Amino acid sequence: MSVKVGLFVSFMAGLVLILLLGYWLWRRSYREGIEDSDARRVAKNSLAPIILQLANKAIETAFAALMLRILGPDAVGKYYFAVTIWILLDIFTTFGLNILLQREVAKDRALGNQYLANTTILRLILIAVAAPLLAIFIGARQLIRPLTSDTIAAIVLLALGLIPGSLANGLTAVFNAFEKMEYPAAVTTVTTVLKVVLGTLVLLLGLGFVGLAGLSIAINIITAAILLYLLIRHFFRPHLEFDFSLQRSLSALSWPLMLNNLISFSFFKIDVLLLESMRGTAVVGLYSVACKFLDALQILPASFTIAVFPIMSRYAASAKDSLMRAYLLSVRLLVIIALPVAMVTTVLADPLVYLLGGSQYLPDSRIALQLMIWSIPVGFINSVTHYVLIALNQQRFLTKAFAIDLAFTFVANVIFIPIYSYRASALIHLFAELALLLPFYHCLRQHLAAVPWGRLLWRPALAATLMGGLMVLLRETSLLLTVPLGGLIYVLALLLLGTFSEEEVALFKSLLSFGPWKVEPGSDLR
Repeated sequence: MSVKVGLFVSFMAGLVLILLLGYWLWRRSYREGIEDSDARRVAKNSLAPIILQLANKAIETAFAALMLRILGPDAVGKYYFAVTIWILLDIFTTFGLNILLQREVAKDRALGNQYLANTTILRLILIAVAAPLLAIFIGARQLIRPLTSDTIAAIVLLALGLIPGSLANGLTAVFNAFEKMEYPAAVTTVTTVLKVVLGTLVLLLGLGFVGLAGLSIAINIITAAILLYLLIRHFFRPHLEFDFSLQRSLSALSWPLMLNNLISFSFFKIDVLLLESMRGTAVVGLYSVACKFLDALQILPASFTIAVFPIMSRYAASAKDSLMRAYLLSVRLLVIIALPVAMVTTVLADPLVYLLGGSQYLPDSRIALQLMIWSIPVGFINSVTHYVLIALNQQRFLTKAFAIDLAFTFVANVIFIPIYSYRASALIHLFAELALLLPFYHCLRQHLAAVPWGRLLWRPALAATLMGGLMVLLRETSLLLTVPLGGLIYVLALLLLGTFSEEEVALFKSLLSFGPWKVEPGSDLR
């Protein structure tokens, strides 16, 4: 254990030094001007959060490697189940209000305090409503299949953290609306470092996952305090601005968004709840290791779509041709990233799982990961499509689409978990994403335009196939050469196949130089 802790501390120290160096370079090289183009802002608002969130995930992954070894599969399964319940509560209490706040304040920044104050009041009311609902759930569960006392304690502590966490989420939405995504991303990095340092002490003191749940309350308080300070310093001083008519309007508009988020998360995590009830917490612990990889990868589409969402909202109102070009470009970029990630993960799943959790999670977590990872290319497309449909004000249709997909996921898991256990749940992820894409595309085609899927995706798909073939051949010869040579083949194939249009080349240049770029109306999507 001393060696494991020593490695973790050394890793944390090195990463903190890298982050400090990156902050120094950012302060010296980046200056924002009033004349910044949309692309320049998207580059800043996606690159900075993605880099910082990748750093956060690196920190959390190192901590997870320590946590998984200390707790073991059964305790990990209990904690993962508690976190799943907490996220469901968080979605309910957030109620889609953050998306509305971001969308409306992006259109008129003078509304910042009005929307922040009234959405905060609504979220606090929803937390009060959620408390008895949680008590009813725990009571009902004790009658059917009793939860252990430590699992209940973790759920309750995580739920208490919703109070400061709700304020932090609202403040983050304001920064996003002002297109300053780097601020909450940087704050999250600071609090993540603090969380894992204190979390390590909690585990070494023997407080287990219940101690980690209690620590989340303090971390949420610190996060909210820092964001509030930055908001006052850079934008405005929040004050109470009660508007009952606005709250009624927000409640009506945000209800479909909350329902969409609740259903969409449920169709991703209903397998965890069903596995826990049918197969026990140890199986959930094994399955959760594979889920951690997918959860980490969600940073990429989430950060990118949040960055482009304010711009897409403006395009949806006044320039649908521009919205369509932005959507196609976003899909192309996300798929180009997702395919090689899925290929590398499939080939190197065994060492990846061993590095994260150790031998006690093999081979089960590796099998689950190899099956589950191929859902991410379709999932990345669904992520950006989801936000485009919100920009088009199609929240109610999204509710129907998510509800149908949740029903499919639930039925499929109920049928196949008793037969194939976690293997069924892992593979159902892919089919669930495909089932969601179909209604998404139907609505997109109806309210925006048809998508040339073949012309859009065949080149990245062929390049990824060539990459995968080479990696399989090299895997037995040299594991160290597998990823770099596979990546080189992928990039060369993309270039030789003429994958990148002038529009995409211009974007890449803007990302590298942070300079303005121009999209010609007649540029070829190929």
